[in-house]
This record gives sequence, structure tokens and C-alpha cells, in this order.
Amino acid sequence: MVNKDEYLQRIGSATSAPIASSEILHYLHVQHLRSIPYENFDIILDCPLSLTEHDLFDKIIYQRRGGFCYELNILFAHLLESIDFDVELLSANLWKDEKWGPEYDHLILAVKSKENRDVWLADVGNARWFQRPMQLFDGSSYRELGITYRLTFDNDMYFFTRQEPNGEEIMQYRFTLQPRRAKDFADMCLFKETSSDSWFRQNIVYSQRTDEGSIILTNTQCSIIANGNRQETAIHSFDDFTNVFYQHWHYYPPLGLANFFRSNEKERAL
Repeated sequence: MVNKDEYLQRIGSATSAPIASSEILHYLHVQHLRSIPYENFDIILDCPLSLTEHDLFDKIIYQRRGGFCYELNILFAHLLESIDFDVELLSANLWKDEKWGPEYDHLILAVKSKENRDVWLADVGNARWFQRPMQLFDGSSYRELGITYRLTFDNDMYFFTRQEPNGEEIMQYRFTLQPRRAKDFADMCLFKETSSDSWFRQNIVYSQRTDEGSIILTNTQCSIIANGNRQETAIHSFDDFTNVFYQHWHYYPPLGLANFFRSNEKERAL
């Protein structure tokens, strides 16, 4: 089982005895996003992923690493269940390149608190969406730092969108409330981990929420989003990546990532 005390310490929780209330859910969701990064270093470094509770706890809590959506949301679900929340894993299809992605493309959570049985959409598996859970009903909306997040319901399907400060509304993902199991996501996780067609094999990403927005670092650019404004810096080399990484997170990324940059440089030279 999850060591609740060590998990709470990892995310900087000010409470050591949380109860299953919507207020605590919101607090833990924000703390998780601001403490644990969304990253794919293991995929780039060819380190096998595991979705078991033991292995996720070891990687993210003991080793103080991050992960991507399957890892982060599955582990967060274990924490919430240890506090006596009712949690269901849900499958979401991401909207990308003007089409819907496959089933199990993204993992999200439906969470019920004990106080009033309200259902909340929780998602700590990406640093570019909402910081606080969204109440799960048609027309639910939440505005944060100049961005409006919205849920609509149609034909047994929820649709999640975000509206940018300029008014542009962008589809993010869709999902149903059909409960899933962690092992249901194993094949898609393996595809994203190992396939040459996987975005996670073709790009490095390390991102985290902040008080004012988020920092998103990739192998091509660093985006700092603060209060709806976006500042971008180009990344041309592993040295650039390392310098920016250290500037924001105060330690150095794995040296093995340099091989990814070298391979890309060779391909561009061909």
C-alpha cells in the first residue's frame, strides 16, 4: 500500500491527516501538480516503465522523479483511495491534429468525496491543464490565470475544452464514465514507451505547474506561462537544455539525454 505520510511529504502537504473532502481533494491536486513534474526521461533513456503501485511509489516518491499521465494519475488514485475517496480510472481520447486519438490515449480520474458525493474530474497527468479538479457535470467551467476550462456532455460523452485569453476555444479530450483498470492501459503505455511513432520517443518533455502558470521544457523550446502570458526560449542543444533545466529546477538532467540531441543533430545533417 501507499505510504501516505511519505507521499504527503513529497508533495509538500501541510496536513498529515487529510480527510476525504472536496477541499482536501483540491488542495492535494494543486500540491501534486506543483511538486511532481510531468516528464518522459525514462522513455528517452530506454528505462522500462511499470504501472504497479510499488514501482510507481519507488520512482516518484522515493526517487523524487516525475512521470507521464498513466504513472502520475494511477499513483495519485492510490493516494486518494488511502484517504478514503472513491476513485475510478477513466480513459480519454486526446484531440490532436484535428482528430481523436485512440482509446486509452490518456488516463484521468473520477473522484467522489464522502461529504456530499459530488463527482470531480481530477487530472495530475499534464502540466498544461487545470490546477484544481473540475466538478463533473454538463456545463461545468473553471477560470484560472486567464484560461477557462469547460466540460460539456453530449451523447454519453464528456468533452473537455480550454479557452485561451484571446477567446480561442481548443478541444483537449473526450471521455465516458466507464470505469477502467490500470492494466487496461498497459498496451497503450507500451506503445508510447517503445514505438518509433510515439510522440514520447520523438520529444523530450519536462514540465511543472507554478503559482502563476507553468514551465514546459522540451528539446526545442522552453515555455514559461504566467498569468495567461507566454514567453518562449529556443533550445538548440543539450547544453541549452541543461542550462535552462538547472535554472528552473536547480539540479542537472541525466547526461544520457545528450544522446538524444546528438542523434537529432546527425539526422539534421543528413
